[in-house]
Amino acid sequence: MSGAGSAGRKAAAAGDRAGASTRGSTGGRAATAGRVDTSGQGRTGGPHRRAAIADIKRRYSERRCTDVHQLLSAMSNTTRFRILCALRECPFSVTELVEITDSNVSNVSQHLKMMWLAGYIERRREGKRVSYTLTNEQVRAAIELFESMYPPEAYTDDSLIE
Repeated sequence: MSGAGSAGRKAAAAGDRAGASTRGSTGGRAATAGRVDTSGQGRTGGPHRRAAIADIKRRYSERRCTDVHQLLSAMSNTTRFRILCALRECPFSVTELVEITDSNVSNVSQHLKMMWLAGYIERRREGKRVSYTLTNEQVRAAIELFESMYPPEAYTDDSLIE
């Protein structure tokens, strides 16, 4: 009985070796339409793929991606986003922004400082009153894009209507 098992394993092994020779270097994966990559480029492909990779690396530089990340990070907090949206409409004081965001003075002030240091907003003193204004056109354009993607009318809340 052990002889039959041994013969069966040998036949299976021989079949595996035969299959390996017909599969080539794909490691058991089917070759794509019988083509073999002889370019030496591996998975990056030929000149068109290399050009596409070079174009993407040029268009999405580390500096550009960092700038976009910084902008999106500023907008990723709901309180900051609401502040930026409000300041897009007109200048507001801290007290007014506290009311708009349903937050507290300390929290709003910290968000305003962060956005002021990033160069997204300006502050103006008018006597005792300090008002803030959105000055960054990229932030303004991003808010407009988000408004077109998420129209305010789709988010009406009847409980807010007085």
